[in-house]
Amino acid sequence: MSFTVQDYHDLVDLLEKRPQWRSDLRRLLLSDDLLALPAIVDKLAITVSELAEAQKRTEARIAELAEAQQHTEQQLAALTARVDALTARVDALTARVDALTARVDALTARMEELAEAQRHTEQQLAALAAHVEALTVEQRKMQNKLARVDGRTLEIDFRQKAPAYFGRLMRRLKIVEVHTLEDQLAAQLSPEEYDDFLRLDLILTGLLWQQPDRPQIWLAVEVSSVVDREDIIRARRRADLLRKAGYPTIPVAAGEEATLGAESEARVQRVALIQDGRTLLWDEALSASLASKDIRNNMME
Repeated sequence: MSFTVQDYHDLVDLLEKRPQWRSDLRRLLLSDDLLALPAIVDKLAITVSELAEAQKRTEARIAELAEAQQHTEQQLAALTARVDALTARVDALTARVDALTARVDALTARMEELAEAQRHTEQQLAALAAHVEALTVEQRKMQNKLARVDGRTLEIDFRQKAPAYFGRLMRRLKIVEVHTLEDQLAAQLSPEEYDDFLRLDLILTGLLWQQPDRPQIWLAVEVSSVVDREDIIRARRRADLLRKAGYPTIPVAAGEEATLGAESEARVQRVALIQDGRTLLWDEALSASLASKDIRNNMME
């Protein structure tokens, strides 16, 4: 029995009307692989769709990465510019540091030279100071010697020219040698006081012009080229020793010059001061001596 075209058309109509037959026919005509092909295609379509979606996401991510890369490149370019600027500044600072290092090295060398010169100068100054000190000591010794010589010379001058210095203050003036008073002084003074009194430069005695009826007055004279405070104190002390021995005495300090301290001390101690031929504080010293109880008693005797 042959299969005609009409049969074919009838079969198609039946298959169109009966979907189950179409499914059975396909299962009979097609292999399992071909039957599974639609499912595979569907899966592939889904996979392709998923891949397309993933591709879109990838492209978006790539675009983001590209934009980020561009931003990164811009930042890198800016950072590179800053690094270049910093490098230039570092190079400039390095050059300055090198220059400063060279200057410091030069200054260090100069300071070492100056320190060495300073040490040499200090050694020279120390040697010079020692030499000056030695000269100062020698000069002081020479000054002391000259002062003693001047004092001795002046003492001789006062002794030889006593009337010229004291004649207008006292009449019948004469020089008294210490040995003529030994017995009286030794009897009234301690050994220490007697030794101190023996160092008195000059002893004079005479009568006062202002009071001719008075008995004789004694002068205890300390002589120095430059009268200082110590000369005033010695004149006062040794005059007191002579008064203690019973002699009405006026203390006198005589010299070519006098310090301010000497003048001040002379006013306090009531000591007459003869300076370069001028007589100072005579009335004060005389009044203090005449007011003394020892002098009044000796005058009454």
